[in-house]
Amino acid sequence: PMRSESGRFVIAFNGEVYNFRSLRAELAAHGHQFRGTSDTEVMLAAFEEWGVDRALRRFNGMFAFALWDALEQTLVLARDRVGIKPLYVFRQPGFVSFASELKALAVGPA
Repeated sequence: PMRSESGRFVIAFNGEVYNFRSLRAELAAHGHQFRGTSDTEVMLAAFEEWGVDRALRRFNGMFAFALWDALEQTLVLARDRVGIKPLYVFRQPGFVSFASELKALAVGPA
């Protein structure tokens, strides 16, 4: 998992955002600073800048992720528009489990 610059968002991410370099340049022009060169860090800055829905519409790639918003106390599970990277979810009262591979869910709750 990776935490956003402000600490508001935490992401567990699998995949790749192909246009992260152009998004990074745009976000840097808005004052965002980056510690590394990963697309995950760019995604977190995009969530900070544009919000989850608007940022997600701007990502081109194959990915699945879980995003915790500490301010809103919400969990967002999302995948790319085409569904190249799968996202499997198991829910029962008081418990949610997710993975991009079905075999990870077959193990059951820890």
